[in-house]
Amino acid sequence: MTDSTPRTGGTDKLAIPTRRFRPLKTHLFIVAFMVVLCIIAIGFSPWLAVTLIAPALYTVWIFRVRTTVGPRGITAVYLFAKRRSVPWSEFKGLFFNKGGRAFAVTTKDERVALPAISFNSLPELKEATDGLIPDPVTPAREAENNKVEVFDRDGYSVLKDKEDD
Repeated sequence: MTDSTPRTGGTDKLAIPTRRFRPLKTHLFIVAFMVVLCIIAIGFSPWLAVTLIAPALYTVWIFRVRTTVGPRGITAVYLFAKRRSVPWSEFKGLFFNKGGRAFAVTTKDERVALPAISFNSLPELKEATDGLIPDPVTPAREAENNKVEVFDRDGYSVLKDKEDD
C-alpha cells in the first residue's frame, strides 16, 4: 500500500486538475473477436443470438467504468454498482491485490475498487495528483537503467553498476 498525506492546507480542495482513467480502447478488439464468435455460433443455431449480449455488455463496460482523480478526491464509477468517492481527507493510500486490482484505502480501512487503474498507472496517477499518490515504479526503472545483468556459470544473475568491473 502506498502512503500519502493530503496537502489540503485546511481546505477540502486541492489545486489539481480533474483526470479520468478509463479502460484502454484496445479492449474493443476483444469485443470484435467476441462478435465474430457469436456470429459463427448463430450460424449453427439462431437461438444462440442471445450470446451477442456478452459483447454488448463488455462494450458498455469499456465506455462506462472510470476512475476520476480531482481536487475533491477519487471517484470510481462502475457498470452496475453505485459510484463511490473517497475525499482526500479520508484517503490513506492505494492497495493492489494479488490479481493486480487497485483499491483506494480510506482512513477507516475500507477498500474502494478503482476500475481502469493498475500498477502501471502509478506514474500517471502521481502526475495527475501532483505527487499526492507516490510513484515507486519510475525511480526503480531509472535505477535499473544504470545497471547491467551479470550471469555466472550456474545461470544465476545479479545486477551490477555499469562502472563496476
